[in-house]
Amino acid sequence: MASKGTAKTNRAAISAKRKRMGMGAADKTDADDGVAYDPQLLLVARDRVFIQVFEKQAGSLHASVSFDEFCACLELLEINNYDQDAAKKAFKEMDLEGDDELEFENFVHAVHGAYPKYNLCWIEIMTKKKYTHFGAMQVYSLDEIVSVLKNKASSFSDMMTALRCAANMAADPLVKKDAESKKIIIKLLPGLVQSLKHDNAFVVRVACLCIADIAKSKKGNLKSGVSRLLNCCWELFDHKAVLASYSASMLSKALLKYVPDDDENKVLKTLIQGTQLKDFDSVQRGCYDGIMVYLKKAGNPKAKSKPNKEFYQLIVKTIEDGLKSDDKATKERCYQCLALLEKANTKKAQLITQKFTVQQQSEFESVQNGGGIDDAGGDDAKEQEEDAKDAEERMPWEPDVSKRGPRELSRDYDERKEQLNESFDAYDDDGEGYMSTDRTQQFLRDLFEVTGQDADIAIKGLDAKMEGRVAKAKMMKWALLHSWNKVRKNPMLEQQGQQYGYKSSRKERLQERVDLFEKLKEIELAEHNYAALFDIDVRTCVLKYFIKQKQYK
Repeated sequence: MASKGTAKTNRAAISAKRKRMGMGAADKTDADDGVAYDPQLLLVARDRVFIQVFEKQAGSLHASVSFDEFCACLELLEINNYDQDAAKKAFKEMDLEGDDELEFENFVHAVHGAYPKYNLCWIEIMTKKKYTHFGAMQVYSLDEIVSVLKNKASSFSDMMTALRCAANMAADPLVKKDAESKKIIIKLLPGLVQSLKHDNAFVVRVACLCIADIAKSKKGNLKSGVSRLLNCCWELFDHKAVLASYSASMLSKALLKYVPDDDENKVLKTLIQGTQLKDFDSVQRGCYDGIMVYLKKAGNPKAKSKPNKEFYQLIVKTIEDGLKSDDKATKERCYQCLALLEKANTKKAQLITQKFTVQQQSEFESVQNGGGIDDAGGDDAKEQEEDAKDAEERMPWEPDVSKRGPRELSRDYDERKEQLNESFDAYDDDGEGYMSTDRTQQFLRDLFEVTGQDADIAIKGLDAKMEGRVAKAKMMKWALLHSWNKVRKNPMLEQQGQQYGYKSSRKERLQERVDLFEKLKEIELAEHNYAALFDIDVRTCVLKYFIKQKQYK
């Protein structure tokens, strides 16, 4: 039996906890029997407002509420637009004893059943900077948790307890070692996946919260399971129970926000595949939402890691492809992604916006301002676009001569390609996509310092039909191939290397080929065989690129 001093100390501690939770004062009897404050209540509620509201209506946390009192609680929670039938259904589902009353835990579940999109818990998860660990009495071992979660015959009560124990164990900030954390998560994952597929929407909701807690607390330690969990979420987007679909949508956002993608952008690629599922609008919408989460992270100046080059390439292509769609919803989602891309990386966004028609620019601005495509300029924009086209046709071509001459080209492939494109246009006197051989000679000299015999070889190879001009496509290909020593990752050369079979060769074999081509070059020079010399030059660029790539490894 507790001493008077111990009982008094306990009552004081309980009273202090109740005060912090905004609850009324406990009477002596309540404090003595320990019912007035149960640490597990906050774990169930996740926000003290539930405790305050329930106690106000029930008079005590170990009492119950009737349906009328339950509806009064909804109003105290500022849920005024709930559906009366939905509230009755949720109350009945959670009245497990059939006595027309709800105790505290089932009251919390019923609130979310009555109003599935009540987002108080999710706001805390998605906006609070630090993870809040509520803690739970660990009544199950790791093996027991998995067993309960995977067993379809497990009771509702056992499922709730197992999920809270899972969150307590896997999200515990005191588990500092990543290896230990990953081991726990890997063991739990099959059970967590199974709980997401549960028939009971209330179980699905708590499972989503559990996984979101783990994601927020352990972040990268959940990386190996994130794709599998996202696929489960997408399957739930069309669930007949709004509580399940809404919880899944919020979990997917939490996973994308807190769990980093790998270097190969596997999760992003999965999202992009989902945007192409035209027959599944909810999945398509969820995947675009996921891409927007990634773009928000990319635009965060305080982010610890920045997206790699492939990330932006994938994003740009996804937006460009989506804007070609005839589906209005897809186009609007792509404009929303573009608006976030502008904040994250202005240069990449400009690759898209600089090609916009007047109509597209009007649509984009409308979406940026919170409207839709239908709110854009419409007929006025179309007329402006037609006027612009007519004006363009009437205007004589004037190359931008300021872009001629030597310039420092970027070491980024896409930016370099854009710069070379601008330079070509500057040397294109007639604007027809060709450079005269004289202009080609200037282009080679100014941008690549290629002169004399090497310039002759290049020009004769580029103008094989001796038309006195070089097509833009040929010149761009030559320029990108001869950027082998300026760009770390060159898709043009990667493609050529695959074609010639050089990618898998060892460094010494590649060098042997270079030496062989140098000897062959002497023979072809003596014969004035410019076609062969041009081919040797191209192959040498490819070989030197892959020799350099081997040095990086």
